[in-house]
Formats: sequence, structure tokens, C-alpha cells
Amino acid sequence: MGFMDKFLKTVDLWLPDEQQEQYKKEKVFEQYVAGLFNLKREYFAIHEWTRDNSEKREGIFVETDANPDFVIRYKPTNEMFAVECKWRANPVKSNRINDWVIRWSRPAKI
Repeated sequence: MGFMDKFLKTVDLWLPDEQQEQYKKEKVFEQYVAGLFNLKREYFAIHEWTRDNSEKREGIFVETDANPDFVIRYKPTNEMFAVECKWRANPVKSNRINDWVIRWSRPAKI
């Protein structure tokens, strides 16, 4: 276990309780997404899994934090694609489709 792995295990010491819960849920969701690709490992390989620690660095920007969470390789063709995981806890009722939806982004972010 490297230094960063040990450091990340101390998240409960340096994040407020509310942020701790959100951070843990985000990490569990990211692990879930990784597991989906792992279930089909005859087709997919996780080429890169980015660590995202930007919110813990208090104003210090690290360029790789802007990378997608995963770069996946589709084995049959060796094509690569990126996946960004977004955990959202508060669905809203959409009148347009008459169902619950998650606001996963804003137009400016896309």
C-alpha cells in the first residue's frame, strides 16, 4: 500500500461529516462502475483509473484531476473511451417525461 492509499484512508479525519458521507458514496459508486467493466473483462480492460483528490488539496490544482475517472479499452478493436462517474443523491420529478430524473450536468459543463 503506497503513501496515497494510506493517506486516503484518513479521509474521516480531515473532511467534515457531510463531505465524508458524499465522498464515501462517490467512491463506492466509482467502485461499482469499475466492477461492471470487470464483469465483462473478456471485452473491456480498465486502462487507467484516475485518482481525484482535488477537493482535499485546498486550492492546489493538479492537472490530472481534470481527467475522466476511467479510460477503458474495448479489447476486440483496441479502441479507447473515457468514463466519468457522477454520483447524484437527489432525483427530481420531471414533468416532461413524468418520471424521476437525475441532473447529471449543466449545459456549461458539457
